[in-house]
Amino acid sequence: MSFAPVAVFVYNRKYLLEQTIQSLGQNAEAADTDLYIFSDGWKDEKDKPGVVEVRKYIHSISGFKSVSIKESPENKGLGKSIIAGVDEMINKFGEVIVLEDDLLLSPYFLKYMNDGLNLYRNSDKVASIHGYMYPTESKLPETFFLLKGQTVLDGEPGQELGIFLKKIQKTL
Repeated sequence: MSFAPVAVFVYNRKYLLEQTIQSLGQNAEAADTDLYIFSDGWKDEKDKPGVVEVRKYIHSISGFKSVSIKESPENKGLGKSIIAGVDEMINKFGEVIVLEDDLLLSPYFLKYMNDGLNLYRNSDKVASIHGYMYPTESKLPETFFLLKGQTVLDGEPGQELGIFLKKIQKTL
């Protein structure tokens, strides 16, 4: 089985990031997973201590196949930071699992994401695998597909997802 790299986007919330990394590290596949951390620069002086604290913490992370850190010297903002980081990862690896810094993940999260990415890698009908969907009262099947531009009950896409290069390029 191949394991997609994981990109985590961080800013100044160390206490949340610690929980995200701890829950990710509890996955059996963590030891086979390359972890890439993208740390955005601070917006202003009041954010600097939090960013510095996060950056100190991310240099202590272990338990993964590798940990690579990219610290931006300036503040790009979350959207631009994620777009730049995902572009970099997709161009290098062809696929990536994307996380923000405030998630609690199942101990089966990496298995689910990698199984999905491996299963649908050669399908032209699947561009991404989502690990979360907003709660809904509707009964949904265990597996279902959203068409391009479609959301479930007008919810936004999940905060964590696995994506493929060639399929994302087709949608742009």
